[in-house]
Amino acid sequence: MIWPSPLAGEGGAHAPDEGLHWRKSFALSAPHPPLRSAMVPPLPQGERVGFVGEDMLVHVATIIGAHGIKGEVKVRSFTAVPKDFASYGPLTSQNGHVFEIKKIRPQTDDFICMLMNVADRNAAEALRGTELFVAREKLPPLKEGEFYLSDLQGKICFADGKALGPVAGFQNFGAGELMELASGLLIPVSCIASVGEQVILNLPDGFLNEE
Repeated sequence: MIWPSPLAGEGGAHAPDEGLHWRKSFALSAPHPPLRSAMVPPLPQGERVGFVGEDMLVHVATIIGAHGIKGEVKVRSFTAVPKDFASYGPLTSQNGHVFEIKKIRPQTDDFICMLMNVADRNAAEALRGTELFVAREKLPPLKEGEFYLSDLQGKICFADGKALGPVAGFQNFGAGELMELASGLLIPVSCIASVGEQVILNLPDGFLNEE
């Protein structure tokens, strides 16, 4: 969160098209749902960042369960345009396993995918919780004023001149993207006012008092 989305199990898309930045990227300028803050383009949720070998990886989706008896899996996407997680070629789990998507179809807010070499429900069920990553180098270049949530990891957050601590990750419990600080404080990503060496927040009156 990056992280942006917690770990579990193992983990594991085609040619990206415009607008599919694992848009943990966003331009700042006018509040919008989490993951952006002023004038932000759509972003994904719960981005995480990791490494496999020398490659920097960005979390784009998670396998949340098995579907049917033929080895299909249900996948939750964290990209700005949900289907775009399948647009970057084979995906990788945090432990280095590679997953190639053979077929994909939408189902409500998630996707049903058929993966190479996953032939039955037992194999599919074993992948529950697997986080799927793409190499950062495969992502489209960012436009001016945009960034990936993974870029915030470790940066110190400030609100009204007060240091609140470094960004430790991101969470999404269904009501919007939240930035988690090392202290455990959860802050809506929509409260981000600017990003540089530090993350500047514009918090609602009384927010910190409520905490």
